[in-house]
Parts: sequence; structure tokens; C-alpha cells
Amino acid sequence: MTKIKALIVDDEELARKNLAYLLKGYCPDVELIGEAEDITNAKKILNDSPVDLVLLDI
Repeated sequence: MTKIKALIVDDEELARKNLAYLLKGYCPDVELIGEAEDITNAKKILNDSPVDLVLLDI
């Protein structure tokens, strides 16, 4: 089975960590590629590793 590759983008570190924890515990089909605190860092990650899902706090 192919995993869903995901990226978390949120300016709050605790929110990113909590979401990563929940994904790891409850979503075994989701592979977390990375976390970014802003769009600049998110773009760097996306350039290196395309993802299927972006969890974005706006």
C-alpha cells in the first residue's frame, strides 16, 4: 500500500508537534515528510520532496 506523503505548515511549534503526534498515532497510512513554520521553509521542503497532502494553518 502506498503511503500519503504529508507536510505540516504552521507558525506555532506546539501545534505542529501535536498534529505530527496525532498523525503518527492514528494515521498509519500517512508519512510525514516534514514540518515548516512559514511558506519560505515549506517551499524548500516541497522543492525537495513532493507531497500528496499539505496541512496548512492560515
